[in-house]
Parts: sequence; structure tokens; C-alpha cells
Amino acid sequence: MTSTVRRLLSLLVVVLVASIVTPVAAQETIDDAREQREEARRRQLEAQISLNFLEAEDEEVRAALDAANELVAAQQARVDAAHQALDLAENERYRTETDLAWASQDIDVLRQAAKDFAIESYIRVPADGADAWLASDDLNRSARRAALLASVGRSAHDALDRLRAAEEDREELAARAGEAVERAESLESEVVAELVILEEAQRQQAEIKAEMDERIAEWERQLDSFESDEARLTEFIREKQLEAAGIGGNAQPGVESARGFVWPTDGRLGSGFGPRLHPILRYVRPHNGLDIGGNQGQPIWASKRGEVIVAGWNGGYGNSVVVLHEGGLSTLYAHMSAFAVSVGDVVDTGELIGQVGSTGLSTGPHLHFELRVEGNLTDPRPFLP
Repeated sequence: MTSTVRRLLSLLVVVLVASIVTPVAAQETIDDAREQREEARRRQLEAQISLNFLEAEDEEVRAALDAANELVAAQQARVDAAHQALDLAENERYRTETDLAWASQDIDVLRQAAKDFAIESYIRVPADGADAWLASDDLNRSARRAALLASVGRSAHDALDRLRAAEEDREELAARAGEAVERAESLESEVVAELVILEEAQRQQAEIKAEMDERIAEWERQLDSFESDEARLTEFIREKQLEAAGIGGNAQPGVESARGFVWPTDGRLGSGFGPRLHPILRYVRPHNGLDIGGNQGQPIWASKRGEVIVAGWNGGYGNSVVVLHEGGLSTLYAHMSAFAVSVGDVVDTGELIGQVGSTGLSTGPHLHFELRVEGNLTDPRPFLP
């Protein structure tokens, strides 16, 4: 055989071995990586739900509850998988123990057969032997013994060969049965451990949910109060509009819309006017203005020339200013941290009236900006540049 042929054969053997071994090793690697990923995710979720409720914001509690729900679902899946593996192990244990019991009975039959054949060979007694060997009250056992003896030749040598083979099979079955018992016991411990983790996750989930439910109830109480404040304010503005004869004068030149309005602060537009999914309550509620993002203390300007008719604390709006404009229009600036105007002041378009804050019913610094036309809430966006 040439060296080239030998190298080719060697390469073929390596390829064949790799084709057999690599998938198993790769599968083990994939399983290990999946287990590590699941463990890392579990630790991340556990860290996320470890909250100090006294310091946590509502959104943090909501995120923690979502994490707890995910953790419980993942842990329940692990418990279910452990139970399934335990059931398979129990079935395997029962099967191997049953096979072992049958093997022991087969050995008893073969020993007796070998003994009977040996006696027969000495005393030369023609014997059917079936009546003695097959006598049993158990029909299944009798059938098994009959089949077993039928496979043994009419000599002690054949019976001894079958006896040795049966004993070897029993040793293998005993080893398998022992392994099955150990695996089942190990899986029982694993199920118990996974259940302990699941119970702790469920306890944390219930604790966080109770906290979240309490906060939602408080939010709903505040929103009910806020809606009352809103209705009261709307009525107040209507009364002022009826009293006002209109404020003359033109807006100061600048970046204005066609209707003479400017943006009331410099920030990114968040929630718009109309229905929105509430970030805490998780259901749709009307949003009656624009939320404009901003930093604490950032300036707020009058969107249009007018007279200040409100400047103070106003329930869920927190510190707020309302400016009455000509033409039956009014604008509201809510959640302010500070005022730069007082009731009765006349402000020009773009004039400083206060600073961005997070007072009242607010989850963080921003400006809540509303527009009313003849006292009716209206989307401010079409009025702005």
C-alpha cells in the first residue's frame, strides 16, 4: 500500500470519527451554553426584582413585576422539565428492575435445567421433564419458562452456556438498575431544589404585585382627583373668558406659527394629545395636552401674548400657569418647578413665565401644555410652528 493511499485512508478514518463524535460534543456545548445563558438571565431578573419599595419609582416597580413574571414562568418551565425527566427516570428504573426480576427467574429455571440434565445423564432416565419444570400457578411465568427451556438443547452443556449468558445479562441489568435508581434519586433532589426556587420567585412576584396594585390604586385616586381639577379649571377659564373683553396687541416678532404661537419650552415632544397607554396603569386614558421633555429648571415661555389668570398650585397639575389669549384661547403650563409671573401679569409671546419641574401628578421633569378653545380642550399641535 502506497504512502498516499495510507494517508487517504487515515484522513477518511478521521473524517468518519469526527462525523460521529463532533455532533455529540457540539450538542453538549450547545446545551452548556444554553444553560449558562438561562442562568445569566435568571440572575439578571433576580437583580431587577430586588427593589427597595420605599425608594423605587413606579416604573421601576412595574419593570420589577414584569421581571418577576418572567422569572416565575422560566422557573415553572424548569420545574416542568425536571418533573418530566424524573418521570422518564422512574419509568427506566421500573423497566430495569422488572427486567432484572425476570432475569433472576430465568437463572433459577436454567440452573434447575442444568441440574436435571446432569442427573439424567447419569441415571439415563428418559424424562420429558416438562411437567416438573412448567408446574406453576402463573400462566405468564409458565409460558416464559416453556419458551426458555425450548431454547435449551438436550444437554447440561447447553443449559450451562445459557446459564452463564443469563448471569452476565443479570449483572448488566443490575448495573443499569443501580444507575437508574441513582438518576431517579438525583432528579428527585433536583425537582425539590427547583421547586424551592420557584416558591421563592412566586413569593417575590406576589410581594411586588401587591406593591404595584397599591400604587395603581393610588394612581387611580389621583387621576380621579386630577379629572376633577381639570373640570374645575375648565370652568374657571370659561368664566374668565366671559369676563374678559379680549386682550389687544400683536405678538412679538419671532419663530411663530401662522396662528401666532411659539413652542413653550425647548424639548422633545413626548406624549401627544388624545388616547394613550398609561405607563403605570397599563390601560388607555385620554391625554389632554402635549408632554414636552425637559430638564429640571429649564425655562418655560408664554406660547402667545396674553394675561396670566392662574399662577400657583393646582392639584394634579402641580405648580401651573394659565394664560388667557384673545380670540377665546387659553394655554396651560403644568408641573412647573418655579414661577416667573403672577396673576394679572400681561406676558408677551416668548416671555419667561416659569421653569420646568415635576410637581403634581408627574413621573419626571417635563412640561404638560394644554390649549383650550372657548374653554374646550383642543390638540395644541396644529397651533404650534
